[in-house]
Amino acid sequence: MISILVVAGLFIGLGVLVHLIFPPGVVVRAPTPEMNVILAPSATSNAESTGMTKTPSPGNFVEINGITVGVYVQVTGTGGTGLRLRSDPGSSAHTEAVATDNEVFLVVSGPQELDGHIWWKLEAPYESSRNGWAAADFLSPIITPTPD
Repeated sequence: MISILVVAGLFIGLGVLVHLIFPPGVVVRAPTPEMNVILAPSATSNAESTGMTKTPSPGNFVEINGITVGVYVQVTGTGGTGLRLRSDPGSSAHTEAVATDNEVFLVVSGPQELDGHIWWKLEAPYESSRNGWAAADFLSPIITPTPD
């Protein structure tokens, strides 16, 4: 009998507490979650509608080892030291940023041959200010399957 009274008292106390915290007429709404979606690069993506890429201007593009303007590349083989993105092609140009292994970039210009390397200008698809010239020795083209 005592335990029933204790449970009933707790239940009533909880009801009063809820009534004090959330008086009648107050509507409590959870905040709307925000989600940023970054689409994976794809040969068939709708890049123009997402604003994620820049369309290269028409012209005769050179392709070297699967890399050309408009292709996505991945940084590879730096041994964890990263790949320097430079202000201009060449080993002596100022370092603007350092890209990590597996980071993905869009090729926006190039190629240029200098200092015994082929250089491509890269731009991060998620942040256009993260860009620079990089040696092709540490870039692998991202091959996307084409639909049948």
